[in-house]
Amino acid sequence: MRIMNTYESPIGTMVMCCEDGKLTDLCMEKNFNVIGLKRKESEVFDLCRKQLDEYFAGSRKEFSVPLDLRGSEFRHKVWKVLETIPYGETVTYHDVAAAIGKPLAYRAVGCACRGNPVLIMLPCHRVLGYKGNIGGYSAGVEMKQYLLELEKKHK
Repeated sequence: MRIMNTYESPIGTMVMCCEDGKLTDLCMEKNFNVIGLKRKESEVFDLCRKQLDEYFAGSRKEFSVPLDLRGSEFRHKVWKVLETIPYGETVTYHDVAAAIGKPLAYRAVGCACRGNPVLIMLPCHRVLGYKGNIGGYSAGVEMKQYLLELEKKHK
């Protein structure tokens, strides 16, 4: 059974969902429909909160929360590349497309980033436009800028 709870972050309330002890979603509350989900506690939510607290404090650079990511094969390839982007560094959508062997698929990479179900933990905020422009972000460009500045400050 999929359950949900919330996390009060410095950037706003986030919704966490899990199933079978693995995190399936981490997104901004305003962007998520919780209808039909039961609010419960879970060990994975405790771990998620702890690691996010450490991240926002600047002491956590990587996450070890167990994930259950659902998406197409293409999205999974993109998300695997996102996991390799070091804390405080950025790459472009073109870089990610090249890394998965599809150098012309940078727009599809952008769509895969926009469909990232676990914000921050899969660091799609570290992916920029071709000329280093901030690009889009499902939680808002201001949020993306905040996360990049936070990581730059604690790198």
